[in-house]
Amino acid sequence: GKASEPTPSQQEHPEHFSATPATINENTMNESLTVSDGNESISSEIHISTPILPSTREEDEAEIEVETSADKHFQLKTAAIASIGFFTDAYDLFVVNMCVPMIRFVYFDNKTSPLDEGFMKGTAVFGTLIGQLLFGILADQKGRQKIYGVELILIIFGTICATMSASPVRGMNIAAMISIWRLVVGVGIGGDYPLSATITSEFSSKGRRGMLMAAVFSMQGVGYLMAGIVSLIFLAIFKSSIEEDPLMIDYVWRFIMGFGVVPALATLYFRLTMPESPRYKKLEEKGEAPKATLKEFISHFRQWRYGKVLIGTSLSWFFLDIAYYGITLNQSTIISAIGFAPSYNGDAYSYFFTLAQGNTIVTCLGLLPGYYVTVFLIDRWGRKPIQIMGFVALTILLAVISVFYIQLKNHSLAAFVVLYSVALFFFNFGPNVTTFVVPGEVFPTRFRSTAHGISAASGKLGAIIAAYSFGSAALTEQGLRVIIGVFALVMLLGLAVTFLIPETKGKSLEELSEESNWGDSESYGSLR
Repeated sequence: GKASEPTPSQQEHPEHFSATPATINENTMNESLTVSDGNESISSEIHISTPILPSTREEDEAEIEVETSADKHFQLKTAAIASIGFFTDAYDLFVVNMCVPMIRFVYFDNKTSPLDEGFMKGTAVFGTLIGQLLFGILADQKGRQKIYGVELILIIFGTICATMSASPVRGMNIAAMISIWRLVVGVGIGGDYPLSATITSEFSSKGRRGMLMAAVFSMQGVGYLMAGIVSLIFLAIFKSSIEEDPLMIDYVWRFIMGFGVVPALATLYFRLTMPESPRYKKLEEKGEAPKATLKEFISHFRQWRYGKVLIGTSLSWFFLDIAYYGITLNQSTIISAIGFAPSYNGDAYSYFFTLAQGNTIVTCLGLLPGYYVTVFLIDRWGRKPIQIMGFVALTILLAVISVFYIQLKNHSLAAFVVLYSVALFFFNFGPNVTTFVVPGEVFPTRFRSTAHGISAASGKLGAIIAAYSFGSAALTEQGLRVIIGVFALVMLLGLAVTFLIPETKGKSLEELSEESNWGDSESYGSLR
């Protein structure tokens, strides 16, 4: 019940006009307005009775968009809290590239079995799959606020236990103990994917949502970089001790792995005190229970127009992670193959220091720049064009590396390094970022976290296949060449399924829900 704007005459002579305030009851809007002119006796009383209509979805969309756009400071704070968590995730997930060679050196005389090495590298990825499904469902059922922060507690607990691992009983070596605790860490890391994506998306306005979500995910690159830098720092600290006793490396890998607890502890309080997402809260306030049942979920996504989007987000992430984790989890092997790390010659310090340098250099050359180009362009170009471009570029680059692997390695190492670095660049200026962003946008609030968790878990299924299928084959020159060729074919499949997903650039979450979830009465009714 807002009063009408004054007319030009009223603005010019306000002293000549008076109005009684409008009165409003619960069901109708009644206005009684009396106007009098001081010079000429005019009296007019107008009665208006207009029913108050319930707010439409368009009005809700506008209201939420205004709220989220107005508080840009809180949007940035939310993204920062999510980003630090993602830094921790990436650091904990990929620091294994440095730790496993050290564990192999100290406890297995540089001769670990493929099974032991596969479990130490892969159980965190398997745990990630579990966490993505579990926390994705919980966030939709219980609310984002009640769950956010629990994943960091798991990461902290699992990391501390992993760094204190030993061989407690006969028949259970240190590799088994590390694998168990890395599984716990992985569950926490997995939980962060749907939670951070959903919370960042739901707190963001449509004009900067892509940039903020990409910025959160880009902290994965900083995590990779810090894994190398922290390794270099602790190796330098223990240099004299390692030169006197190479087995002092046992302390180094524990400090390197344990460092992942520091950023997790720094951001834990802020996650535990994060308010509920405005989109989720809006459903609760309107009396639309946001908790969807399994029957409703299946009823919705069995319709092709909606199901194809979930298939597209899941399969594109699945195909991406087969190649991405197949390369990054075996990056130390690839670095050694291209000469960035020498074979062990008796000098433990030089060997591991050079290995850490190689990981750091490769991250700076390709992985890190790709993230920030995507952050800059994702709200300008759109998600789908970047994903298509990335899959095309990766298909070509990995095919070239595979076909000419031996010639490049033996006769043109510089060209090999350039091609490899450009491939890493297009992973991140391409599907590695967009497969994270899109599932956080295209699904309705009731299903958003669950559907993102399913998409992310599909990716980690691909990562598990990569970790356990290609580990031993990557140790031979011909085997590595074949594997990279397989990755090129997988990228082609990723390109094909990308066409199942819609473009989300410049659209609010409510608008996207209208398009893909509330477009017909049958679908709307099934969700009510």
